[in-house]
Amino acid sequence: MKVVVLAGGLSDERNVSLSSGTMVAEALRERGHEVALVDMYMGLENHQGAIEECFRLPIPTGWKKVSRQTPDLEGLKAARKWKSDSLLGQGVLELCQMADIVFLALHGACGEDGRIQATLETLGIPFTGTGFLAASLAMDKDLTKKIVMPTGVKTPVWEKVTYTQRDIPSIANRIPLPVVVKPLASGSSIGVSIANTKEELVQALFGVEPPLTAKEQKVDFESNMFEVLREDYNLETAALVYSDLYEAKENEENYTFSELSTVLEKRNVSEEKVTKLREVINEELVPVNLVSKKYEIR
Repeated sequence: MKVVVLAGGLSDERNVSLSSGTMVAEALRERGHEVALVDMYMGLENHQGAIEECFRLPIPTGWKKVSRQTPDLEGLKAARKWKSDSLLGQGVLELCQMADIVFLALHGACGEDGRIQATLETLGIPFTGTGFLAASLAMDKDLTKKIVMPTGVKTPVWEKVTYTQRDIPSIANRIPLPVVVKPLASGSSIGVSIANTKEELVQALFGVEPPLTAKEQKVDFESNMFEVLREDYNLETAALVYSDLYEAKENEENYTFSELSTVLEKRNVSEEKVTKLREVINEELVPVNLVSKKYEIR
């Protein structure tokens, strides 16, 4: 068989993926298969010959060793000759279409969240592992637990926590120990901490995820507000609240919760719902780019 092993990609678990992909490729070659090992993100930009030749190239053993350092993804983006936002490097899909099957040795969001599965499925390219729907659902740990628990699958008790830095002390005081802290939608190993003491839990909550960008922070704040509003109000009401709020504060980065409450009252949002929003937002001065993080704690 002709097999493409996809590894690497643009993920914090890139180095682990390259290592496991190399070992998979070697094992397949030993069993007589034609194998092409390719970095999904960098693609074939340094390959000079015909794409077909990739199935006969030596397996790069240098990828076997896993670096202890987190990969410099920004440096990787800068190093790629093809300046595109695509997560698939040049020639990757063309190579995959020549294969009998694609072995997905990818780790982390770029290979486990359903996007690459959906791409290959759409093009009719056979691949290993689950389909795109199962992959995308399973990437969200909170959602996965909610789906499997009612079916009788045993899973540890958990809590999804959305918080700002000022919330960390109160979270650390109320969460029973020991606990495992994991990013909500990342690979199984990056950012995982086991906290046996309150100090370790505080450190885990501060350190397991890099800061969000301003755009991501703004979206996260809006999603929190919409999540509360949509329980009792329709999409139109939520849209009107946003419109009123940003029209009133168009050129400013911050607004007080009192100002937000005025807008909500104007749109007949109940006092109970305003109180709930106050608990979710938990800020007297509400920044548009509210720093917020989501984690699964179990």
